[in-house]
Amino acid sequence: MAAIKFYIGEENGIVIEKKGFDNSIFLDQYRQIFNLIHTNLTSTHSEVSNVVAICGDRGEGKSSLLNSVANILSDTETCKIAKTTFPLLENSDALQQQVHVVRTIDPSYFDDQHNLLELMLGMLYADLTEAIRQKTIDKDQIEQNNLFKHFQSIKQSLHMLKANESAYDKLEEIDELSAAITLCTKLELFFKDYAKFFNKKKLLICVDDLDLNMTNGYQMAEDIRKYLSTSKYCIVLVAVKEDQLTRVIQSYLRQKADRKMVSDEAIKEMAYRYVAKLLPMGNRVWMPQGREIAESEFSLVLDNDDHPVYHSSSVKEAVVNLIFLKTRYIFVNGSSVSPIVPMNLRNLRHLVGMLWDMPSAKKENAEDNAENKRKFKHYFYNDWTQCLDNNDHLFVSSLLEVKDWTLLNKMVISYF
Repeated sequence: MAAIKFYIGEENGIVIEKKGFDNSIFLDQYRQIFNLIHTNLTSTHSEVSNVVAICGDRGEGKSSLLNSVANILSDTETCKIAKTTFPLLENSDALQQQVHVVRTIDPSYFDDQHNLLELMLGMLYADLTEAIRQKTIDKDQIEQNNLFKHFQSIKQSLHMLKANESAYDKLEEIDELSAAITLCTKLELFFKDYAKFFNKKKLLICVDDLDLNMTNGYQMAEDIRKYLSTSKYCIVLVAVKEDQLTRVIQSYLRQKADRKMVSDEAIKEMAYRYVAKLLPMGNRVWMPQGREIAESEFSLVLDNDDHPVYHSSSVKEAVVNLIFLKTRYIFVNGSSVSPIVPMNLRNLRHLVGMLWDMPSAKKENAEDNAENKRKFKHYFYNDWTQCLDNNDHLFVSSLLEVKDWTLLNKMVISYF
C-alpha cells in the first residue's frame, strides 16, 4: 500500500485529493472505480449494473473517496494531474469527456417530505441554471426550454405518486403503478437530454452514506432500484456500509411483514438478497482495511508543503512514538499492532491531530506534561474504549474507580 500522508488541519471533515494520486492510499480503489465506470460506458449488454458501491465501515474514507472521484471527473485542473496515473482519463474515450457529474447527494437531508429523486432534481436544476447564467454551455433556447419542460413534467409525476401513496382501493393502486412506469420513462428521456445538453454521454449521480438514514433508508434504496439502476443514461456511485444497509432494509421489512407468516430468518434472507441485487458483488469497491493502514509508511505535512514535518516507517510506529513524545506513556507494538493504533482513517486523523497539537513532553512526570496526559486520558477513556466490546468497555471503565496502583496492576493482569 502507498504511504499515508496527512495534512495538518485536515483532521475533520471530507478530504478531497487533488494531487499525489500515485501515492494515494486509495490508488487501487480509484482504479477499480474508473474501470467499472468505463465498463458501463462501453458495454452493450443490458444486464451490466450501473450502480457502483464504495463499501466500508464508518471512518474508512468512503466519503472522501467518493467526492475525490467526482472532483477528478469534473474539475479540469485535477483531471490533468490525475491523467498521469490513470490511463482511462488519458485515452481518446476519456471518462471525464463522457460523464457529467451531479453534485453529491447527502441522505441526511432526506425526510418524510423529500425523497432522493426530488433532491437529485433540485441539484440538476441548480447545475443547469448555473451553466446557463455563466454561459459555460453554448446551447440554443429550444434545448434549454426542453429541459425545463422535463423538470416540470417529472415534478408532476412525483406529485401524482405521492398523492396515490394513500391508495385505498385496487383502482388507485393500478393508478399508482401507471404513474411509476410513466416516471421511469420520463426520467430516461430527461437523463438522455440532460447529458446531451452538457455534451456528455451519461450522468454520474453520487450518493453519500446511503445507509445512514435509518428512517428513510429503504425508500432511498427503492428510488435507486426502481428509477436509476435500470437507466441507460446514468451511472450511480454510492458510498455505503453494506451490512448497515442490510439492517435498514431488514428493519423496514420487519415492520411490514406479518410476524405469523414470515420468520425473522426469512426477513434476513430477503434483506440480504435485496442488497445483493442492488449492489452486485462485482461492483463493490472495498476500502483499505485497518491492518493495511497500520503497516503503511506515514508522513505528516504542514499546509500545502510536501516536505513532511514528521515521518515514520509505519503508522503503527508513528502512533506509539507520538504518544510517548507528548505524554511519556509507553505503548508497544511487538509482533502485532498495538490496540491503541486506530483501525480507520477518521480515528487515526483525530488522534494524530490531537497529539501533534500538544507541546512535546520535557521530562517524565514533569508538571508540563500534566495537561497532555489529561487530554490523552480523556481520549483513552471516552473515545478509544468505544471500539471495545461491551465486556472490555465495562472493565476499562471500572479501572477509573481504582486508586491503588498495585491493585490496578493486579486487576489488569488477572483480566487478561
